[in-house]
Amino acid sequence: MLFGWTTAGHLACPYCVYDHDAYNLSHGGKPTWFDNHRKFLPANHPFRKNKNWFTKGNTVSESAPPIRTGEDVFQEIESLGLMKITELGSDEHNAKIIKTYKCGWKKRRRSHGCVKTRYLDDREYTAANNYVLFNCPEVAPYIEIFTSGLREQNPYINGVDIDKFLESNFATWFKDYAEDASLVPNEFVRDLASGPLRSIISVPIYYVNGFKFHTRTYGATKSTFNSGEKIRALRAERSRPIDGSSTPQLVDENQFYYDAVGGRNNRNRIYGIGSSQDLFYAPSSSTIAHINNSSHPNSQDYEKLQTELEVMKERMKEMDAMQQRMKDMENLLARMSDNQNQ
Repeated sequence: MLFGWTTAGHLACPYCVYDHDAYNLSHGGKPTWFDNHRKFLPANHPFRKNKNWFTKGNTVSESAPPIRTGEDVFQEIESLGLMKITELGSDEHNAKIIKTYKCGWKKRRRSHGCVKTRYLDDREYTAANNYVLFNCPEVAPYIEIFTSGLREQNPYINGVDIDKFLESNFATWFKDYAEDASLVPNEFVRDLASGPLRSIISVPIYYVNGFKFHTRTYGATKSTFNSGEKIRALRAERSRPIDGSSTPQLVDENQFYYDAVGGRNNRNRIYGIGSSQDLFYAPSSSTIAHINNSSHPNSQDYEKLQTELEVMKERMKEMDAMQQRMKDMENLLARMSDNQNQ
């Protein structure tokens, strides 16, 4: 996939581009790429001459188109005259170019779900404003002006304090600074300095260039939901030093993952690792009870217990090796201590 390139229609492949074999189905009219890929095979591949497994009666002798480099793509964008999305009038300008040249540069976006209108609170407003300003290249020179002023006022200020000042004061300073058009001649940048609107339209799901994003509220009831906050909180809690010690505790990664994903679900599965779960986690007590109470254990029960036994044996070997290593380290430390005393 190529970012910004259409993923539908006859131009969906960024490698073939106009040199494609896509066609429309005779009844439904839907574009199809069936049998378009044999030309990427080696010249002597038997599939190229096969008349039965692909399009009936067809063979393929043509070679694949050359793979475009990043420089080729950049030159195409430059030659078409596409504008950055941050430039004024870019939407209308780029839409005309796409329609005129029928090129594949078409970013696809769509929302899904119930549309709601709400207002940003102060924390959300500040976060949104800072995110846009700090990630816009056109604003970077003004960030440098702001930080240079801080260093002039306090030559001994460190990077951490500068970051704090940027997060808390830059947006307000930049808004006042941009009121003078002679200091900020770019109209787009002056609009950015005024900050976002408080009123926003919220949707639970948004699709952008093949990726799906959804809100935490929407995903909270899904079995696959994990925003990352739970993982950070669990890791901080598990690794917290014991009272009287400054050394963080070691985290059992297997148990850590098990707790982070919520353990086993109602089908006795652990999210994210599928059929490999018994290699890392012992079968649940209900599974053991089922096997013990069964008068006719089947081969699956036997293989499951056999696998678990082998895993336990391997872990015992690892523990024995670790104990031996601990003894060797203790002996080495004792010898080093004796040498220092001498």
